Amino acid sequence: MAFWNESTVYRSSDEAACRKYGEALQAAGIRVRIWSSEEVPVSGCCSNIDMRKVIRGTNRLNRLYAIDVPNADAEKARTILGPAALRL
Repeated sequence: MAFWNESTVYRSSDEAACRKYGEALQAAGIRVRIWSSEEVPVSGCCSNIDMRKVIRGTNRLNRLYAIDVPNADAEKARTILGPAALRL
């Protein structure tokens, strides 16, 4: 949620699915903002341990894709997305 007047209705590591759902929402007349970011590594008391290397044996970060819609259209978007919608 980059702006307070928007709600995140979908989040996934699958770019193709994110684009597909974004196009479906646009076809329904909802303004969408599709964005991506890198997976945030785990931190805390042992933050000097890079969990990406421990779990996957690599330093590669996964991309996360998300769809934000205006708060006024959030429920309509969740209805259109059905079970794929992010419910907070």
